[in-house]
Amino acid sequence: MGESTNISWTNASWSPWWGCTIISPACTNCYAKAFSERVGHGKRLPTIWGPKAERRFMSDEHWKLPRRWNRKAARAGERLRVFCASMADVFEIHGEAVINERMNSARARLWALIEETPHLDWQLLTKRPENVASLIPSRWSDGWPENIWLGVTAENQEYANERIPLLIETEAAVKFVSYEPALGPIDFDPPVCQYCGELDFALGDDGATPFCPECESEMCFGAWLDPLNGGINQIIIGGESGSKRRPFDIEWVRSTIAQCRVHGVAVFVKQDAGLRPGLQGGIPDELWVHELPTSEDGDEASASILVASGQGFGVTGRFSMVQVEASGSAEVVSGALGLGLSMAASLRGGT
Repeated sequence: MGESTNISWTNASWSPWWGCTIISPACTNCYAKAFSERVGHGKRLPTIWGPKAERRFMSDEHWKLPRRWNRKAARAGERLRVFCASMADVFEIHGEAVINERMNSARARLWALIEETPHLDWQLLTKRPENVASLIPSRWSDGWPENIWLGVTAENQEYANERIPLLIETEAAVKFVSYEPALGPIDFDPPVCQYCGELDFALGDDGATPFCPECESEMCFGAWLDPLNGGINQIIIGGESGSKRRPFDIEWVRSTIAQCRVHGVAVFVKQDAGLRPGLQGGIPDELWVHELPTSEDGDEASASILVASGQGFGVTGRFSMVQVEASGSAEVVSGALGLGLSMAASLRGGT
């Protein structure tokens, strides 16, 4: 795992340790678990998957890589997106105290590393957002580092309802959802109680107005897909790859793009379900969209050049959407929907 990655929505992948525990349907065919087994874990090397299993902690040399990337990005005047952790979940709490203490030490080292690498945008993806508040350092109570992109996996509506509200509660500069592997349709704009956060609702006497059965307040829409007010900035959607892949409905892609268009949220369509990852497969060209959130505080022309060269973006202020063209060019179109956001037209072609 390193600067060369086949994950199309990032530039590099890096993990402070290897190993995790299966906790939801998205984990069933975990590529990281399969990869660890291919290199010998569970055979000639210790098992590193499971609630009581050891974790494989990385060497000091491995920890030097992000600093090298940061220096390289600084010299080039660019940003680099780093997916952390492709081989673990940095917000996992281990059931064995000794192992968990080693993970806590690695986490503390990671938080310091993020602070020391301001030219890297750290894409922290978790299935355990309930642990975030207790695991981040207390010094972030006055504000998170602006180079953190925090994401949650939501494979279906059940886990979207469970994880997205916890994501939105955080102070991450960029918030994204990995709807991958997509295992069912998701409504990303459900009615939410603005007072108690309840998602379940009843209809009023008019048969149309939803109200909260807990506190009887009127429910509101747009709480999740609200990038200007702490909501989701990007949704990544993709089917499952491999011989055990599960069904993937192209209508889920169509619905996700439509929902994102209404609210000015970037959407990145990663792949159809297929034997190999990254395949466009049966996804029509008009849905083969690749967009990334980018800051409007900086120069938009420069931002589009950074997209074209496969680099990242600043993460302060308002966020727009930059579209990556198949040819390597990029387009930024301002002012769509009157939200002060940039909207990109549909992308045709490959990655």
